Amino acid sequence: PARLEQLGNDRSLEARSLLFGVPLWAARLFTRDYGSETGDALLKTQQSPVALALRVSRSDLRERVLASLGASGWNASPSDLLSESIRLETTALPPCLPGYDAGLVTPQSETSMSVAHEAAASCPEGRILDMCAGRAVKSGAVLQANVRLTLEGWDLSKPRVLAGMKELTRLNLTGRAKLRTGDALELVPEEAPDAILVDAPCSGSGTWRRHPEAKWRLSESDLASNSALQRRLLDRACRLVKPGGTVIYSTCSLFAAETEAVVSQVIEETPMTVEPLSPSFKFDSLRSPGAVAFPSTPWNDGFYLVKLRHPLGKER
Repeated sequence: PARLEQLGNDRSLEARSLLFGVPLWAARLFTRDYGSETGDALLKTQQSPVALALRVSRSDLRERVLASLGASGWNASPSDLLSESIRLETTALPPCLPGYDAGLVTPQSETSMSVAHEAAASCPEGRILDMCAGRAVKSGAVLQANVRLTLEGWDLSKPRVLAGMKELTRLNLTGRAKLRTGDALELVPEEAPDAILVDAPCSGSGTWRRHPEAKWRLSESDLASNSALQRRLLDRACRLVKPGGTVIYSTCSLFAAETEAVVSQVIEETPMTVEPLSPSFKFDSLRSPGAVAFPSTPWNDGFYLVKLRHPLGKER
């Protein structure tokens, strides 16, 4: 207790990073990228509480699901940001929740839901490519947000693709989606995509509250290899999308090296232009380009988001 009190009274970055459990190199980057005041606020978020947000398969079912959760003893309330989101007061093991097995609810942070919303809205109809689909959580959210879309999803990991197929089966979406195992830098789409979502692999610094062990597996040197891969993925997406199509780039990172720095370099080398965003969550920091949402509530994570459009009639 005496040591904690001493750290609390010490305003040095070294003491603050130790007090809030953040590697010193990461604390320095937060300060460099956002300034000392916001950087310190980001350190404090590492000790703020987290809870589960649930995506309802259709917003008109939310009241029904809320009643079912209440009858099962869960304290839940409707989100004031997203019409399909329900907020639990705590965390939970998803299969234990009523409606999970039937595909009525899916655990997903509200910022992640909003990224899927932005991707779905960017392509009113047609085909969307999810270049880094993982376990297809965002893929499912995109398809539920826009019933006029079909989706092709890629991931390097066969176990993740198998988990994604299981997820899409649970959501009854397999008729509108196909997942493929392979390298997103080499695979060729089965059909030219009208829009592409690049939810790129990253440090995950926006999710460290939920996964505190992740920050100790990472070093500052890892960011350089991350950003190199992110640039290659985004550049490929810009060259694959149809003329006039949209590319959504997102990461659950709060580091500039994985966000606006990546996008700035790519748009210097491609004809893509930055489009205005209309997300469901409130941005905490407008960047150049794109915007960042901080992990400011128990139900959201830190996310970066930018929307790029390929002009019509130009060579890619």
